[in-house]
Amino acid sequence: MKELKEDMYLIYKTYFKDSGIAIKDWTNFLGNKKESFTVKLFLAKDESEAINRLMDNDMFSISFNIEKLSDNNYFIEAYQKSYVLIPDNQYMYYSRKNLPFRRNSGDRDKILKTFEKFVKTLKNGVIEDYNNNNIHDNFIELVKNKLDL
Repeated sequence: MKELKEDMYLIYKTYFKDSGIAIKDWTNFLGNKKESFTVKLFLAKDESEAINRLMDNDMFSISFNIEKLSDNNYFIEAYQKSYVLIPDNQYMYYSRKNLPFRRNSGDRDKILKTFEKFVKTLKNGVIEDYNNNNIHDNFIELVKNKLDL
């Protein structure tokens, strides 16, 4: 599991070099540890770059759960998979763009390929929305700095 976590970290840093990623072991509500962990992706590197210094105010709302089913068999599922855009309704402050993600199970390599495919789609989507002027004003500078646009 440690190698899988490290590889996911490296994959994310390949596409978002100066952004944050949190990987934590998962514990259920009874306190029983399972062989699983959560991955949360951020555009901001840390609290100093987040709005009001809160990472929950980040542009990305993306999190995964990865569970070990057996020796070399894992399961990946996205709980959140969206990011903030300018509103498409005049009465809203933000809109969100949901990204496609299909939960998947398989060996370590298949899980890493699934994760990398999502991260690549995320980066391409953010760049496309930046080029189409769909990024909310609160995040334009951050997007420019993080993606070298």
